[in-house]
Amino acid sequence: MSSDTNVEAIIARHFNARAALGEQATNDVAEDRKFVDAVGRGIALLEAFGRRSGSLSNADLHEITGFSKPAITRLAHTLVTLGYLRRVENGRFKLTPKIAALARPMLEAGAATLPSDALAAIAASGPWCIVVAEPNGASLIVTASFRGAAPGTPECAIGTTLDLATTSAGRAWIATLDAQARQQALLSLDLEARALDVFATARAKLLSDGYCVEVGEWRRGVATLAFSVDADGRAGGRVVMCATSEKRAWRERLVRDVVPKLRKTLPCSVPAR
Repeated sequence: MSSDTNVEAIIARHFNARAALGEQATNDVAEDRKFVDAVGRGIALLEAFGRRSGSLSNADLHEITGFSKPAITRLAHTLVTLGYLRRVENGRFKLTPKIAALARPMLEAGAATLPSDALAAIAASGPWCIVVAEPNGASLIVTASFRGAAPGTPECAIGTTLDLATTSAGRAWIATLDAQARQQALLSLDLEARALDVFATARAKLLSDGYCVEVGEWRRGVATLAFSVDADGRAGGRVVMCATSEKRAWRERLVRDVVPKLRKTLPCSVPAR
């Protein structure tokens, strides 16, 4: 059996390439003389608040970032002084509204290019939560969200990070990429061997039906369906994902009634072959 058809050989090549990529990325940062480490650490500290809800203590920030406690004390003091963090009870920290002010221009610009009224109307027609997300490294960030008012409708707020490995949105976005970009995206993920088959299945689904699906992997009791759409003249620059109950009747209605409306409103990007 040749190495091109031997599954074990394919998987071995994937993980060997991934290890090499990680080592190269580490070296690139270490040797980048233009990279300002203090700025990177400050941003990493802010990003920690997106990984846990509520206020965070110095111990929490140490656990999340791996930075030393003296470094965290200095970084947190700087961010408090600049107005991006505030101290609360028991020496803990919270983000301030100033963070939202940073994101406002980007969100407004993105919303201006979306058919928001049409997406809101589709979401209101049933227990649907429709989100638009854009790629950001090894994840997708929700930049617009529309939710129906029916009881039990899933929620997904603007700013939510969508994991590429477990969401239909992540799988749809990767499946739309050309072969080289798709390989790079997969290498960036911490995948088990079985997950490679999941992405192959997702790409086949996108090619045959025009969308990817998952049930219960992103959130328990929730089914999602997604496909990539064009943005800023780029194929696959955005992903639209619709979430609903995992109940079969809702999933069938999602495919039958909602997908045609979504694809008419936001035409699906054709996957690169």
